[in-house]
Amino acid sequence: MSTNTAIAFSLSAASLLVLRLTHFRVVSMALALLVAALGALRASEYLFFPDLNVDQWIFGKFNDAARMGELTTVGFILSGVAIAMLIRRQTRFLGVSSILTCAFIVVFTALMGLTDLYFGPGGRDGSISLSAMSPMTSVGFMILMAGVLTELSRTTVKRVATAYDTGIAMLVSLVGTIATLVFWYELERQDRRSLDAELQIEAHFLAKRIGQEMENISESLERFAGRYVAAGSFADTQWRYEARTLLDDFDDLNVIALMDNDFKVTRVEPEAPYQKAIGIGLEFNPVRAATILEAHSSRETRLTSPFEITTGATEEVIFVPMFDGYTFVGMLAATADFSRNFPNWIHPAYAQFDVTVSDGDLPVMQTAAAKGPMSSLFVQADVAVVNRTWTVTLNPDVAFVEASRSRVRIFAVPLGMLLTILVALVINRAIAVSQRNKMLQKSQISLRAREMDLDFLARQLDLVISNTNEGILYLSDQGRVLMANDAATQMFALGHNDLTNLLFRDLKLCDGTGAEISLDLLNCAKQTDDLCVMGKEPKRYYTVSVSQVNRGNAGDNGYVVVLTDTTRRRENQIEREALLARLEKSNAELSQFAYICSHDLQEPLRIIGAFSERLTRHLKESGQLDDKAESYLGFVNDSAHRAQELIRDVLAYSRLDYGEIQNQNVDLNEVIQTIARDVAATDWGREVVFLSDPLPVVQVNKVQIYQVFQNFVGNAIKYAKNEGPVNIRVTCQKQGGGWCFSVSDNGIGIAEKHLTSVFKIFKRLVRSSERPGTGVGLAICKKVVDNHGGQIWVESAVGEGSTFYFTLPVEEKDRDRAA
Repeated sequence: MSTNTAIAFSLSAASLLVLRLTHFRVVSMALALLVAALGALRASEYLFFPDLNVDQWIFGKFNDAARMGELTTVGFILSGVAIAMLIRRQTRFLGVSSILTCAFIVVFTALMGLTDLYFGPGGRDGSISLSAMSPMTSVGFMILMAGVLTELSRTTVKRVATAYDTGIAMLVSLVGTIATLVFWYELERQDRRSLDAELQIEAHFLAKRIGQEMENISESLERFAGRYVAAGSFADTQWRYEARTLLDDFDDLNVIALMDNDFKVTRVEPEAPYQKAIGIGLEFNPVRAATILEAHSSRETRLTSPFEITTGATEEVIFVPMFDGYTFVGMLAATADFSRNFPNWIHPAYAQFDVTVSDGDLPVMQTAAAKGPMSSLFVQADVAVVNRTWTVTLNPDVAFVEASRSRVRIFAVPLGMLLTILVALVINRAIAVSQRNKMLQKSQISLRAREMDLDFLARQLDLVISNTNEGILYLSDQGRVLMANDAATQMFALGHNDLTNLLFRDLKLCDGTGAEISLDLLNCAKQTDDLCVMGKEPKRYYTVSVSQVNRGNAGDNGYVVVLTDTTRRRENQIEREALLARLEKSNAELSQFAYICSHDLQEPLRIIGAFSERLTRHLKESGQLDDKAESYLGFVNDSAHRAQELIRDVLAYSRLDYGEIQNQNVDLNEVIQTIARDVAATDWGREVVFLSDPLPVVQVNKVQIYQVFQNFVGNAIKYAKNEGPVNIRVTCQKQGGGWCFSVSDNGIGIAEKHLTSVFKIFKRLVRSSERPGTGVGLAICKKVVDNHGGQIWVESAVGEGSTFYFTLPVEEKDRDRAA
């Protein structure tokens, strides 16, 4: 209970005691009005003057956090009014019923505040609720109203409130309070939903930002590890240069360490203050040890949960295993700390939020804002970070939640209760007068209400017309301008007085050829585009539409002309067409350049490969070829062959966009049989089981569709498991107006996070030393399917094989599906 609430209760009780014991009505009335004024001042602070600080006027030095809530202010206003009416001893029906209505509304208001405290949104976040009422305040209002009703029954000896009076008062109070309660709770829920949606957007943004940053770090570390393995080893200077470059690229990286194949730290950058980390092995920390062993066994990058490192700080460590073929070379370790950049990722409006990022129950990072109890408005978003899942939590502060409250909801409670009082007074007054006067009053009220509605609608219409961007003219049936809005005056560069009373032909609207547009022509066309004002520079173009107004015998026939400025749209259309033309030309030139470049690069690479083989034979014959020279020449020859393969694939990929697709009826059974014969004729060193369902005859480019099936089958063999037979199956199903094909295998499979990226050109998920290839095959498949108007996708799981799907939206042309 706030200080002002206690003072208001004391003044109310004093007013009743003065009236009961001394009959000093002036003093009692002054105290009652003071109570109502105190409630009204606090209500005005909520509604109009947020800096009024009524709670701080008397005992400001205590600066108590308790405030007189919205419902409490309404209760004291009505309590003061009820006591004031009681002091005047209004014993007529109007006075008794009004006092009863005020008393019952105060009681229902107290129950409403108590309900909000325990069951409403404010019950979970009492610190940010302005409507919840403490149990002490609710009980105080009920005791105060009991005293008012007791004094009412004592002072109206000859006019005790009847059951009819009480029933009317209770009914009006109950209906008004329930209606206000329902409306207020609906507004409360809308505010909460809007706030929750806003916070969810920020939480998902932070989660995505953290995930992207960690993905960039892990990929950079993996490339670092790849360079180390390819080089065989780094000298100390080279190691420090590579590590320092990576640390400079990422502010979130603190240290990078190198571990040998015994999992012991051999190098660290920077050395200070991480020098004592050198020599640490698996025994340092169980969390660290478990993650190291998991990274070694899975041969993939792994991230630890937060633990205390050698410097005493609690951080997360990324481990990147390094393998040369099947030989474990060592491991890279790095610590990531986002605390420096994390506050900059948060929107300034949420700077005072309690924002935390946690790994399960372990905190990863958090803002420096004051930590308070978790409110029910907190939101969370999960983000996959390497092999772990982090949770981003936003807990808003009290000031932000209060600032987000709808002004409509603040007005709802006091206005709803005051409206209930007004309704009660109107009802009571209507009952007190005679039937004849009542009917007359109802007629007058109804007429007044209609006039107010019409006036309101007229003002609304005038406001809309005046502020719309479209020019609006109202013409008489002779074509004379009777009314024009502001936008129309700007379009014709005339004032309201100059534009009014002009004939439509005087406006001199013309089309693109300069021909003047008449009102009759517009009325027939209903709408005409790209008109302009004759002689006005610079030119502005408009879409002009006309509607005829026919009000029968009212004599207000005429036309409504609407002008919409389309100048910017016209300019944008011209710019867009020019841009599209330049883009098409650029794409054609780029495709031709890639084709020519890829074709011309093959010849020097072929010469490099041929002469490296001749040089090898010459050195062997002359006895000058040692093992190291043979190895180097082998690298040169192998690189030349791989470069030729890459260029051939790029050439094939560029050819897909160079020239038109020549489709023909192709029996896919023959295509698959050709591929099956090639597979059977090749010694793969293991059994290859190739199965195919009967396939249809479709109208496609035969060479390109052969490339698709050949790439899928080749990948199935290339990415097969190390042991067991290779199982390949081709299936087909009718789907809508075309076909859906699938090629499945039992290979090593693809991780879920890579399913959408495998079709990108040069995208490879394993090293070339483990599985040969250029990363262009699946990109060619996607380009072929796209060129034929189909779709392509893959379903896979690591260790369970893959199934590649693609569709061809074509019908059978020459024959039925082959049996």
